[in-house]
Amino acid sequence: PLYAVDPNTGSIEFAKNKKLHLLDPFLWHLCEEWCMQEVARKTETIAEALLATHIARFLHKKSIGKRLSDGVSYWKNGCEIDVVARTKGALFGFEMKWSDNEKAFPFKAGPIKKITYVSKNFFKETQPKAIPLAMLLAML
Repeated sequence: PLYAVDPNTGSIEFAKNKKLHLLDPFLWHLCEEWCMQEVARKTETIAEALLATHIARFLHKKSIGKRLSDGVSYWKNGCEIDVVARTKGALFGFEMKWSDNEKAFPFKAGPIKKITYVSKNFFKETQPKAIPLAMLLAML
């Protein structure tokens, strides 16, 4: 589970909604069959879960927290940052847009200043950065 984070203090807000990412795509298919409800934008949802899981594993390997999900959270207040990596010094945001169109990325400044946009194949080197998911995962 990903808990909401307060961008000003970096603390977890347990009273707010949580995001649940399933680790295995088979579980997505199993839940769809059991609930008799197809998940909308399934590929984008699985890619976002993959991003959150890999960032959580990377931070867990660096000994940030005892549980796998201790180093990651999300933020939502009008707009959303899908994954927020909480390190000892700062917050780093990762916003997933499963698109190759540059106009799909909002490139807005929010309360979390260090944001990397993650795309399907679109790459932008200048600030704010956009990087393909496969390239980001290869760098972890």
